[in-house]
Amino acid sequence: MNIDAITSEWNALTLAQQEAAWMVFLKDLFAGEAPANRFFLVLMPLWDSCEAPEKVQDAALDLYDAEMQEELAFNARYESATNVWFDRAVTADDVADDAFWDRFDPAMAEAILGCPI
Repeated sequence: MNIDAITSEWNALTLAQQEAAWMVFLKDLFAGEAPANRFFLVLMPLWDSCEAPEKVQDAALDLYDAEMQEELAFNARYESATNVWFDRAVTADDVADDAFWDRFDPAMAEAILGCPI
């Protein structure tokens, strides 16, 4: 079969058809039957270069971007209790921050640091 004809046929497919054909190709590949796949000549070079078809990859990236935007919006609305505790712990361990000194009386701070404050 002519590679140009196969490429033209592949490019004529819609996104949903390309996604379905890609999944069939992957199943064939893992079953050891990839050369029998009708889009083998187009898809195998993509697989070898660790890529996915452009339309499929773009759709996956769009979905990923949408999920990340949702996660960012959620995190902006609801701050994790773990993050609050961690931030306080880090701040409290910073000798340049007042929170560190507020935990100790001066005598205890001297004992910890080994020098008068």
